Order: sequence, then structure tokens, then C-alpha cells
Amino acid sequence: MKRISVFVVMLILLLSGCGGGGSDSGGEEKSKNESEDQVLDASGSWAGTWYSLNAINGGELSFELEQDGDDLTGTANFTGSPCFAGGSFAGKIDGEKITGTMTAGGIVVKVAMTITGNDVNGSYLVESGGACTNDGGTITASR
Repeated sequence: MKRISVFVVMLILLLSGCGGGGSDSGGEEKSKNESEDQVLDASGSWAGTWYSLNAINGGELSFELEQDGDDLTGTANFTGSPCFAGGSFAGKIDGEKITGTMTAGGIVVKVAMTITGNDVNGSYLVESGGACTNDGGTITASR
């Protein structure tokens, strides 16, 4: 009889612990969705450096970004490249990740960066760019 009583008490305690919390999960979900809806501001003038991993090239860079929601457009200019000196940029921001493509004529450079406050760090890969095709490296800039 004592075993059955202990079992019943334990079962009641277990079930009462599982029954609550329904209204809190909605609040947690709302907070999660609100934070996902927030888009960081990447617009403005940025300046920094770039370094090639496949060669000993590197130099200064600057880019100007305009933002409309999660869409980014702008221009990029840099020194030290034997293949090109800049182009137009189009990309997206998702959370703190920026991805996009810089183009100048037939030159295509893919870019992936992480924005933290007023700093970005990331990488680039030249998909087509004459002698620079398949060159990649790092990007660091601040605004």
C-alpha cells in the first residue's frame, strides 16, 4: 500500500511539473522572432585593408554601402591589385553576415563578411578576373 501511495504522489508531482509553462513559450517565441526581424545597419563609408592568400598582394580598400531592408548596394575601391581597382557591389545582410558580389565589367568577386558594431571582417574570392581568377584573401574594414 505504501508503494502505491509513494508512486501516486510521485506521479502527481511529475504531472504538475509538466502542466505549466504554456503561456511563457509564446513570449519566448515572440522574442526570438523579434530578434530575427531586426536587421543590422551596414550602410555608410567603410575603409580598411585586404590581403591575398594566393600571392603577396594587398592594399587599402574603401567601400560605400546603401541599405534597403536586407539588400545592400554600393561601390568598392582598392589599391594594390594587379587586375582591377574597384567596382559595384550588390549583396544581402542576414543577421550579422554580409554576402555579395563585386563586379567590374567581366570581373566577379564574391565577398562574405561578418559585421560587429562598426567593424567588418571577412573574405573574398575572385571568380573571374583574368590573372587574378581564383585568388582569395581577407578583408578588414571599419566605419
